[in-house]
Amino acid sequence: MTATTKTAPVLERRITKPSGDVLLEIEDLHIHFDTPRGIARVVDGTNLTLYRNEIFGIAGESGSGKTTLVEAILQIIRFPNRIATGSARFFPTEGESVDLMRLSKAEMRRFRWEQISYIPQGSMNSLNPVMRVGAQIADGMTAHGISQAEARRKIPTLLERVGLEPRVAHHYPHELSGGMKQRAIIAAAISMDPELVIADEPTTALDVNVQRVILETLAFLRQEFGIAILVVSHDLPVHAQLVDRIGVMYAGQIVEVGPIRPTVKTPLHPYTQGLMASIPAIGGERVRLSGIAGTTPSPLNWPEGCRFHTRCPHVMDICRRVEPIRATIQPGPRLVGNVEVTVTEGRSAACHLHPESTPGDQP
Repeated sequence: MTATTKTAPVLERRITKPSGDVLLEIEDLHIHFDTPRGIARVVDGTNLTLYRNEIFGIAGESGSGKTTLVEAILQIIRFPNRIATGSARFFPTEGESVDLMRLSKAEMRRFRWEQISYIPQGSMNSLNPVMRVGAQIADGMTAHGISQAEARRKIPTLLERVGLEPRVAHHYPHELSGGMKQRAIIAAAISMDPELVIADEPTTALDVNVQRVILETLAFLRQEFGIAILVVSHDLPVHAQLVDRIGVMYAGQIVEVGPIRPTVKTPLHPYTQGLMASIPAIGGERVRLSGIAGTTPSPLNWPEGCRFHTRCPHVMDICRRVEPIRATIQPGPRLVGNVEVTVTEGRSAACHLHPESTPGDQP
């Protein structure tokens, strides 16, 4: 017998304005791994600000460092020879701020799920096949001091929050569809009422109809319960449907940040332009896709200067010598390569096409 699911509410894309209060502040974060071939600088100087009640997206090709970044924040990287520097400061509603990179393993175990929870990549395979769904959701709650009776009482409400019937708690994972498994994982992630949910590729391996349901579920949680969400996905259309702001990651660094609509419509960084050009246009003029030339460089040996210069169609001599900084781009009209755009507020990029990104006192 297959479990049934409620019809998920069809939500319009309704942006709930972030509060403006900082929830997570990542500053100069480096996650390196000591390998037999050398130091792999997978995350290499990342800066990011996430606000309360915001849905923020991180996009980029495979190998750009997206998953390593969020796994480092949660301290779930198992690679033994990890070298971490920088800070990831979390500002809870109650209590003082805490640097997640400085917590012990025991402290982080208490912090996870209560303040920050995680929807892992390939989360549909994260359910134990020999345990009922309700028992698995209860596990996380009892591990944080909630009694079995209280956990059982909360489970029907948690399932209803994500559009599942309460009786799904009595089913085994194999009795659920892919989308229902994903929503069960989301129910577990919100079981302790965290302030931040990190979702790593939450729509992977789901068909487009189920993807929409999952995105609507995440949007509903933000709108109704004020949960901030950090979404990691290589799929720009997913970000376009869900997030408020987006950060584009390349070669271990975030190279562009901005509100989602102007960023996807008029990208400021050539890498973001290339990502957008690789998306099929339905009913538009573009009939051929123009992918990004070359391949992502290795974290064992990032290129000097701008890390994108080996693939960039607008490369200049300075790009090969000087690494740009991600700087706030002044609003107004400007030429980006050969495209004229009007820059709105709240956008930043690390590219020598924008004078703000070029450090002073050039050699």
